[in-house]
Amino acid sequence: MFFILVSLLAACAATTNITIIGGLFSIFDENGDVDHDQLEHLGAFLLAIDEINADSSILPNHYLNYAIRSGVHARGAANAALSVLTLPNLGGIISSFHNAEASTATKLAGSDHVMTVNSMTDDTMFGTASEYPYKAQVIPI
Repeated sequence: MFFILVSLLAACAATTNITIIGGLFSIFDENGDVDHDQLEHLGAFLLAIDEINADSSILPNHYLNYAIRSGVHARGAANAALSVLTLPNLGGIISSFHNAEASTATKLAGSDHVMTVNSMTDDTMFGTASEYPYKAQVIPI
């Protein structure tokens, strides 16, 4: 997650010293139960931001802030993505949504030319470079 954030920010030209990274996580599943995998991804996301902010040699003269949103199913993902896309100084979005939710969020973000990194998608049909030029995908382990 740490290297994903640094790579994402290196691709963004921030005009101010504070950059916001959007985090899209489905902390609860469709049954309302806690999704422990999503909590692990959220923890890694927060730890990576803390580590980057603590070491000024990684992103000199920059401070990362974050905005975390949650959504279940495509509609919840769309609402979460739209909420993050309205933030000032948005540098990119890290998403741990699954296939349908990630597709919805990525399409919305891409239409605004915002880079999105997806960590939980496994659909090989999701996202060719020509369809999603502002998307990176990490293969889940």
